[in-house]
Amino acid sequence: MSTPRMNIRSINGCYTCKNRKKKCDETYPECKRCVAMGIACGGYPPLENPDSRGVMRRARPILPKRGTTFKVVTPGSSRHSVSHASASTSSQAATGQSQTANGEKNRPIEPPGQIMTFSQFPDPPQAHSAPLPPLNTARSVATQLIVPTQSRNALYNVGMPPADSFASPNPHLPTSSPNSSTGASSLELGLPRTANNRLGEVPAYLAPGQMDSVRGPFEHSWNKSSVSAQSSSLGSLSTGSSRSLPSLSFSPSEEDEASDDEDPEGVAQVMCIAPTPDPHAQSNTLPFVLQSYARWANFSVFEPSRIAYQLKDNILNRFSCSQTSRNRVILIANAITAIGRDAKFNARSTSIVAMLYDEAQQSIAHVTSLQPAPRRELDIPLASKAFDHLLEMLLLQCWAIGPRNLMGLMHAAAPVFRRACPEPPEQLVSLPRILLESEFHLRQFVESDVLLTLVSGRSMFFRYDVSFTEETWGRIALEDGLQWLRGLPGQFLILLAWINRLCEEFGTSVDPQLVAAVETRVRDARFIPGISSDPILTVRRLAVKECWRQTVYVYLYMALCGAGADDPRVARAVKAFTRIINGVKPGHNPDNFLLIPMHVVGVAARRRHDRDSIRRRIFGLQKGANSGSVGMEGLYADYQDAYGDMEGVVSNAGPSTSIEAQKLVKRNIIVDDQHPFDLDLYIASYKGQAAIKRLRFIAASSTTLQADALRLAIEQVKAANVDVNLYHQLVTEYNALPSVHKQITIDQDWMAKVKATKDAEGDRLQVELKTYTTNLIKESTRMAYRDLGNFFRSLGDTGNALKHYSKGRESCTTAGHVLQMNMAAVELLVEQLNFAQIYSYVFKAESALESASTVGAGASSGKGTDKPDAEYERARSKLQLASGIAQLGQGNFQKAAWTFLKLEKNVDDWLGTLVAPADIAIYGTLAALATLSRSQIKASVVESDTFTYFIEQEPYIREIIDAYTANNFKVVLELLDRHSSRHALDIVLAPHINLLTSLIRDRALILYTTPFTSIRLQRLADAFGLSLSDVEAHIVRLVREGQVKGRVDASEKVLIATQVDPRAELFHRALKAGAENEATARKLILRMKLIQNDLVVKMSKSQQQRAGASTAQDEEMGGIIEVQ
Repeated sequence: MSTPRMNIRSINGCYTCKNRKKKCDETYPECKRCVAMGIACGGYPPLENPDSRGVMRRARPILPKRGTTFKVVTPGSSRHSVSHASASTSSQAATGQSQTANGEKNRPIEPPGQIMTFSQFPDPPQAHSAPLPPLNTARSVATQLIVPTQSRNALYNVGMPPADSFASPNPHLPTSSPNSSTGASSLELGLPRTANNRLGEVPAYLAPGQMDSVRGPFEHSWNKSSVSAQSSSLGSLSTGSSRSLPSLSFSPSEEDEASDDEDPEGVAQVMCIAPTPDPHAQSNTLPFVLQSYARWANFSVFEPSRIAYQLKDNILNRFSCSQTSRNRVILIANAITAIGRDAKFNARSTSIVAMLYDEAQQSIAHVTSLQPAPRRELDIPLASKAFDHLLEMLLLQCWAIGPRNLMGLMHAAAPVFRRACPEPPEQLVSLPRILLESEFHLRQFVESDVLLTLVSGRSMFFRYDVSFTEETWGRIALEDGLQWLRGLPGQFLILLAWINRLCEEFGTSVDPQLVAAVETRVRDARFIPGISSDPILTVRRLAVKECWRQTVYVYLYMALCGAGADDPRVARAVKAFTRIINGVKPGHNPDNFLLIPMHVVGVAARRRHDRDSIRRRIFGLQKGANSGSVGMEGLYADYQDAYGDMEGVVSNAGPSTSIEAQKLVKRNIIVDDQHPFDLDLYIASYKGQAAIKRLRFIAASSTTLQADALRLAIEQVKAANVDVNLYHQLVTEYNALPSVHKQITIDQDWMAKVKATKDAEGDRLQVELKTYTTNLIKESTRMAYRDLGNFFRSLGDTGNALKHYSKGRESCTTAGHVLQMNMAAVELLVEQLNFAQIYSYVFKAESALESASTVGAGASSGKGTDKPDAEYERARSKLQLASGIAQLGQGNFQKAAWTFLKLEKNVDDWLGTLVAPADIAIYGTLAALATLSRSQIKASVVESDTFTYFIEQEPYIREIIDAYTANNFKVVLELLDRHSSRHALDIVLAPHINLLTSLIRDRALILYTTPFTSIRLQRLADAFGLSLSDVEAHIVRLVREGQVKGRVDASEKVLIATQVDPRAELFHRALKAGAENEATARKLILRMKLIQNDLVVKMSKSQQQRAGASTAQDEEMGGIIEVQ
């Protein structure tokens, strides 16, 4: 039997096509496929001798053995022995244009072994005086002045002024030079600049085959400005681990090889070595460093092809600079590799980031400890050098964790940034100048500052000067700024900074002309997709930029104009945004670069399918799902559903509407003399997780109380001795606040002690559970599951806690045990405010409670039965309280009101751990005033014996009830306004307080206007303490909804009832009832006279038998007596 012949992969074709796994057409000297894709053809391997059939075969690429040493000879220099993967690798590493440009040929190499882990790597050759020729000598010299990052199409005037024509008010403006920073960052991505930077020499359109000729001459010409960034998520970091440097460890797999989907523009082809060398050889350090950086560029950079050549050249320069520089490059490559495989920080990536973090902190601390130089031009280079390590960490932080934990780093770097800017201290920093002329690290700082303000609601670290001329505005549109990094056009960045500044200065009372000016700038902003060999990628990039336009619209209308989500302008922008993202296939690109826009637009999305589209894309990202951070994505996931489905809801809706569309602008609850709030007194009513959760909510909702709330939360966490990661996060957030002058030092000893204690306790509980499960001891197994659930609950791990409580129910042997496990789950869900699941576990607990009560009643013998009955009553009250909180959280105000009003006061062990007695009084009273009638309020609130206990815990609630029942609605509204800060800072009540206040006001208006045939609106305004225009708007809305039966005379400002006067109607009904009674009385008198004269027809015998023993006369007389 013949064996089927297997298909053998052809070894013909150019190196580029074989590396990209594409079919090559084998056209000489360059294959047409590479030319059509706009990438450089790698050439063909030489031909070997003919085979037995006389066919000439091309040679397979020969991989070097491990440890092979190649001799590299550069022009005008001596030989150096370098261990690399191949001759081509060493040749690229020795390509020294950027090295000679830096003038570092005489820099001494630091002694090897300074960082012992990497001392085994040999030093690369030193820089030489004569630069090496470019890799592609066939490129035309005429194209050397073409800047690929500034190539534009016919939408723009190509005769714009050069980049260096920007007029700076400071004569000491620094120029970008290769020597601006001696420790250039390996992630430095400065845009290429030329001597004449003329756009007139750039063609409007480029064919795919011209890509290489345009891009090539700038492979080694770019400024060495620095980029750095720091990682602040070191919650699980110990002091010892931060001092050990991990060795270089690459484990190749199929996932590490970039496919066409992961690398559509061939960035890895530009940066990496072809063919791929042996990953296990120590001499292959540089190729795999390049591979790691290529992976980072494809994952985190919006347009990686724009900076691939520059990034590679900078890495080669850093790798050849010194031993310390090389070690840092390898460290970052290790971090990129570790984080790229697992978005969560493991022990390896944590130790690497810890070392980089410490180095960045030391660099910043060194600069801030020095006094500013008397001359600004002397102080600027020192401050700029401090950013080398800082911004490198910033880029890693954005990739791995998210924006929230960057606050501490940005706060520490703010003074250094100001010293690096050329403007005098009394002058604002010019944002247009930074985007046009500054180095990359300054541009990265201002963009991060503006975007952090956009997503967090905090104030910017600096008030930037955003003034510009039309010429400057046109240049910002033409030049890239940082558009290649995140996809945010420079014009929109300036407009966002402008909006932030107007919000800080004027709030929502800004001049409409300024709003119109910003709106015009947003509408008229133009951009082009740039050059890409992939048309689908071009469409995605255009979609990202258009989504940023709609995001700026939403932010402008909601933050600056105070518009609500139901505003037509906001709704139009949200609709355009969702149409764009629904027209683009979900994926890492573009969703990764739409994360911030989706969070901004998501809070304004009123329709459910719009929110679902945005939510699916956010949670579809590995970054949003696995980062483990509590950033904007976590905040959005936790609190978005609290607002419910707002589709079809209008602002200031009446009681018929389930949930009001709130104005989801930046939350900043004002606390002042008119709106007091005693934080210490408030938080004294809570303990444990309830106190910590409320303090974190207050810190996120009020800038006035932010510092105090975080400080108290840190104290609560330390007092509880539970979550060291939360403690580290809170300290980092506290130290990042601009208003904090004395920072809190992280207690590493306490963290290590608590972590060790908790680890030991967790191990002990796991061992106990395993022992009991093996021995099949059900009761002990149930208790072990309960203890583990309590353990994970103390750590804040809700998922594992709920899982162990649920598993514990499987080992229960009695209904009482099932009740205990369900009650533990209900308590956990109430603590986490998981309203949707509370109902399910309350139902299970009620079923178990009924079974336990029945069994207990049947087995009772009269003695000792009071205690079980009291426990069951207490459990029933707790379930009632949990149901009331869930009903209030989901907007069922009437059900919540009745639940709270019927609540008994035997829930003492939940008071303080979950809610406070004052909370029950506030929740029940506000829900009752918004939904119940006056008689129901009087019977269930005022005259209630049980609910009065809770009312006495909050005195102003009693004042509100008394004023409402006395028709003094002005006092009611004044008290609600005065204590609005208390209500808005309540984590349960905050999403609904605006709607509850509106419902109470509307019900009061209806009660006040009902008795009148006509009433002047001015009288209503005086009675409610509102303006005439507000009262008119509310009455018109209530009339349209049919809640007020009348019409409004707009000219006379009078409300006229359209139905009969209720008083007249009452008199009419009374007179009619009297006439009917009189007629009935006359008929009865006539009947009695007939009976008296024996004129009544008697019933037959058969009728009498059917009627019973009663006689007809008795029945008649009985009926008469009954009527009388």
